[in-house]
Amino acid sequence: MTANKAIKKTAALLEHLGIVGWTVLVEDLGDRSPVTGLRLFGTRRTAAKQIVISTRYLDDDAETMRTILHETAHAVLADDHGSAFRWALAHVRKLNPQAAE
Repeated sequence: MTANKAIKKTAALLEHLGIVGWTVLVEDLGDRSPVTGLRLFGTRRTAAKQIVISTRYLDDDAETMRTILHETAHAVLADDHGSAFRWALAHVRKLNPQAAE
């Protein structure tokens, strides 16, 4: 997926959900999270209202779409993976079920 396409898809999803004031960026986030050590596909910066998609994995469309859905769920509900976040993620995935595979 191109960076421009990832930005457009994320922005369209945010708009569809009525989430305003957020921006979408594509940046090289590095390979691993310095906190968890896990691969870093994207992140959200809640205070700045930014969703960031990593340039390192844009070549995998399915992974990029899963990242878009995951980070958008954070924008819906700024909960770090608790039960409310899992509900928000499930709701966002219903808008694009093929990306949840």
